[in-house]
Amino acid sequence: MKKSFVLYNDSLDVLDELTDSQAGQILKAMRDFENGKIGSQLYTDEFLSYSKIKSLYAHKTVKHGAGQYVDGKAHSNGAESFWALLKRGHYGIYHYMSKKHLQMYVNEFCFRYNNRKMQISEVFGEMVERITENKKLSYKALIT
Repeated sequence: MKKSFVLYNDSLDVLDELTDSQAGQILKAMRDFENGKIGSQLYTDEFLSYSKIKSLYAHKTVKHGAGQYVDGKAHSNGAESFWALLKRGHYGIYHYMSKKHLQMYVNEFCFRYNNRKMQISEVFGEMVERITENKKLSYKALIT
């Protein structure tokens, strides 16, 4: 079973896509995650591999398999909303996303999602700043 691993803590970042057999990688991904703050509250569904992250984060679970989608503040609606936006971007804007560049598309939609409440002028300024900080993607690197 494939499971997309998402940390949603007032912002959203996609860490990696993991299978059940790669459960041990979740803890490593969480430790290496630069935006995650140890001790933050993490809400997930009942995917068993998430149980390993209790040592790093306060963790609450909703049990989708049992029909439970909200338990107090615990829910995964924000992450599910993000995936819906990404899918609409795929179908409505890009029509095709290659596996090679999928992370770049996901990063773009993370940026859009995390800055959705900012004024357009602020978003533009942030975007220009990021463009000037990052290395250029050459055409050769793009197509190879």
